[in-house]
Amino acid sequence: MAIRTVRVRQVGIVEAKANFSALLSEVESKGESVVITRHGRPVATLTPGLPTPARRRWSEEEWTRIVAEHRRAQDEWAKRHPQLLEPFDLRAERDAIESSLNL
Repeated sequence: MAIRTVRVRQVGIVEAKANFSALLSEVESKGESVVITRHGRPVATLTPGLPTPARRRWSEEEWTRIVAEHRRAQDEWAKRHPQLLEPFDLRAERDAIESSLNL
């Protein structure tokens, strides 16, 4: 089995800082890593990002099912917590608390 040697581009930290945007574009377009060095020693590596997965498109039937499930869950929640759906008068509540505390 033959061992294959891959030559990786090395860039000094000063050059990397001065041309960072161009370096990122190069890594993105070529798909090859770039090693950033300080005084000839590697300190960081720019590597291409992972490919983003394709967004899933839902069919009309799936959307209809999801919306129906959501509405059903909202209705169940409203039945269990009817007091939270009643109108709330903040001033009246504040006045009641203040009067109970004798403020």
